[in-house]
Amino acid sequence: MPSPTGVTLAPMTDAHADGVLAIYQAGIDEGNATFETAAPTWPAFDEAKLPEHRFVALDEHGTVLGWVAASRVSDRCAYAGVVEHSVYVHPGARGRGVASALLKALIESTEAPGSGRSSRVSSRRTRPASPCTSAPASASSAPANASAATTAAGATCSCWSAAAR
Repeated sequence: MPSPTGVTLAPMTDAHADGVLAIYQAGIDEGNATFETAAPTWPAFDEAKLPEHRFVALDEHGTVLGWVAASRVSDRCAYAGVVEHSVYVHPGARGRGVASALLKALIESTEAPGSGRSSRVSSRRTRPASPCTSAPASASSAPANASAATTAAGATCSCWSAAAR
């Protein structure tokens, strides 16, 4: 799906902080998006979101219309490569395909070669992709010697031990 007319998608940067946090707060104020009661500070937001997997939708004047970002679910090896994502769109920009375009950009970023992520973003419940880059996606098909592997981030992962098969 191409970006909606008059909308440009771009990687999220510090320059977008005010617009991103204002849209986040608008979502919080509506009461349907999160259990948070206030948007975080930009440094807290920036630290919590994966830099390679966050984008903004901008109008022709550079105003942020919406954003998407992913964050790690857990630091535990079993969840390596698993992310949760958020998509927020300014109330005045809804119904124009902004959220769909942002979600598509996020999915493409997580599936891009060399993205450093082995996860896939999906709107339906699925088994996560293998967290270990040298291990198969299914524990039942793991080779007998798959007692440890390396995650996309380079950490040793023992989640594909022979005992897990």
